[in-house]
Amino acid sequence: MSRLVTISTASLLVDEEPSYPSKCVERAYEAVNIAGQRGSDLVVLPEEFDIVGADAHQCPGEMGICEPIPGGPITSRMQELAAKYNMYVIPNIREQDGDKKYNTAVVIGRDGSIIGKYRKTHLAPTEAREVEPGDDLPVFELDFGRIGIAICMDIHYPEIFRVYALKGADIICWPTMSLDYTGMSIEALMYARAFDNQVYFVRASFIRMPFLAGRSMGHACIIDPYARPIADTSHKPGVATTTVDLDEGYEFWIEGEDKARWPTLKDTFLGDRRPEMYGPIAAPDTEQLWKIDNPTLYKPPQPDHQ
Repeated sequence: MSRLVTISTASLLVDEEPSYPSKCVERAYEAVNIAGQRGSDLVVLPEEFDIVGADAHQCPGEMGICEPIPGGPITSRMQELAAKYNMYVIPNIREQDGDKKYNTAVVIGRDGSIIGKYRKTHLAPTEAREVEPGDDLPVFELDFGRIGIAICMDIHYPEIFRVYALKGADIICWPTMSLDYTGMSIEALMYARAFDNQVYFVRASFIRMPFLAGRSMGHACIIDPYARPIADTSHKPGVATTTVDLDEGYEFWIEGEDKARWPTLKDTFLGDRRPEMYGPIAAPDTEQLWKIDNPTLYKPPQPDHQ
């Protein structure tokens, strides 16, 4: 059998001068239009495109840049576009829920209805000053398969991705505003999450032009379970689109009678787990044996002014 799905993901340009509202909002709408015109089944947008590139000081509301979900203007417009193109849309914006705010990705159905949402569970340092963490790892059942969502900092917690894989996720979407620490660390993480869990991994991101190390890098991409990018915007704005077969099994390198037990990498990586050994991962970490008591932090040598 085949479960063909056409996936799009966006890299949005961020201007050097902030504005209100962020110009990334209109660029997100345009990315959805492009994905829809290409016949996509699913489009993913980067993390909090309402916040990135925005001048928050110009926002008139007491709560700052945020909106209720459902009912907010960005969410409502995305619902209209989803229905127009008969396409699943995943925008990631700042959500207001009463007196609390969340970093939230919304799953909007082909008919424009809201299927559900994921609230970022692992906040970046200092992010907790502005938003609350979510406390659920939902997998969403779409008409072509199951998806999970992780947001930016979540990528450093591989347990999330394994939970999604065990819940049957075929695709994991990763909206982000991340910068690359080394020029290759983000790529290494994405490839590992896709390969170890045998899922398609979809990254949506931002780009500042020209691209330089330490800035938003673009590189919105779709990675297959062999850990290979099969569509990529490179270091520039754009929409990457490709069609994948969710029923394609990625073959394990084994032959003979054992092939029936381990036909694919997924059968091997997930089927041969030993959960009885993994208790410390879910237990309270009271000892923190990993902690460096007196970390040595590099300081550049100071010039001699004598």
